[in-house]
Amino acid sequence: MPVYSLYLSTLVTTPVSNYVIPQNKTNLSNVSWIVDWDNLFRKNNYDYKYCRVRFNLITEAFTASSPATLDWAAYSGYVATNLASNYNANTTNGTILGVIFPTDCPVTGTGTHCILANTCGEIGADIVVPTGTQQFNIMMIQDNSFSFQENFKEYSIMLLFELYNE
Repeated sequence: MPVYSLYLSTLVTTPVSNYVIPQNKTNLSNVSWIVDWDNLFRKNNYDYKYCRVRFNLITEAFTASSPATLDWAAYSGYVATNLASNYNANTTNGTILGVIFPTDCPVTGTGTHCILANTCGEIGADIVVPTGTQQFNIMMIQDNSFSFQENFKEYSIMLLFELYNE
C-alpha cells in the first residue's frame, strides 16, 4: 500500500509546487486548496479504491488566556475535510480527520499556547481516493457547536494518504 504526503500551510503565500495551489484563506477555519490528485499520487490513485488519511497539525503560538480553560473552550474541536468518505466515516460536517486542542507551545513554553494535533499513530479516517484536479477544503470545526472555529490561527498541516483496496 503506497503512502503519499501533502504539506499545506496557510503561511505560504505562493504555490510551493505545481499540484497544490492555495485558494481562499479569508477564514482560516475553512481554507480551500486546488490539488492535482493524479499528479500527487503519480496516477496510482486509479489502482486503489480508498485511502486512509492521517495528519500532523500545528498552529502559530498565541498568548494563553487567563484562565487557560478559555482557550480549551475556544479552540477544541475537529479537523475535517470535504473529501468524500467511504461507508464508515463520519460526514456530518465533512469527513472528520481527528481532534484538535490547545496546549502549551513546545517552542515558547508556559504562558503561550498553540494547537497541536497528530493522528499519524492512529488508525486515521477512510475516504474514497480522490482523482483529477479539484478543490479540497481543510475545516476547523468547533467542539460544542459543530460550526467553524472563530479567530483560528495560521497553521501548517502534513497529510498522509495511505492508498488501499478492501
